[in-house]
Amino acid sequence: MTQQAAQSIHDDDGITILEVVAMLVILSIAMLPLLDLTSQVQRNALAIEKRIERSENMQNALSYLRSINVGVQREGRIDFGPAILSWEAELVAENTEFTQTFRLHARQIGLYNVKFTIESEDDPRASAQVHQIRLVGWTNFVQVLPDGF
Repeated sequence: MTQQAAQSIHDDDGITILEVVAMLVILSIAMLPLLDLTSQVQRNALAIEKRIERSENMQNALSYLRSINVGVQREGRIDFGPAILSWEAELVAENTEFTQTFRLHARQIGLYNVKFTIESEDDPRASAQVHQIRLVGWTNFVQVLPDGF
């Protein structure tokens, strides 16, 4: 081979189509794990976001249930933003105490088993779960004493 022929082989400034295809194949193979990692990170972020929302809904529900008198409001349903709270209270144990002033007051204090659900449009799986909590509730009875008592 002459020196001029060898120089013409090495002076090509372009890239062949075969080299371009080979580079694209190598790049795509290298990028697949990165794409998979990106989608996994997105799925994890979404799952964490749902857990945080469920936790906030549970905290709101428990705060509300603790703030009401389940002896009077034994069942109910309330919309508190992103979710709907439904509950039913069942009397488990009771105690009646009397105090006397001008009238006879009776207060029935009881321990209630409260079953509740939190319904969320975004998380139908969580809506199917029934939760329980025990709370103290009371009812007031006022009886007027007969004349002459």
